[in-house]
Amino acid sequence: MKKIIAGFLAGGLIASLVVLNLPRPITNKDINAEAINAILWVQTSAEYRALCYQAYNTALERVRNAESGD
Repeated sequence: MKKIIAGFLAGGLIASLVVLNLPRPITNKDINAEAINAILWVQTSAEYRALCYQAYNTALERVRNAESGD
């Protein structure tokens, strides 16, 4: 009987720990903060600028190859 009670207590403890670790719901404030971070990254990131140049140059190369028939 003591083993059964100990099992239920352990199960209840594990279940309560799982419930405590659930993520909280996402709010509009969270979404707005992420949007601001994304905008700032686009405006200030050297990585984003390099990716834009890379995409442009790749597209330009493909257009030139298509024009020349390669």
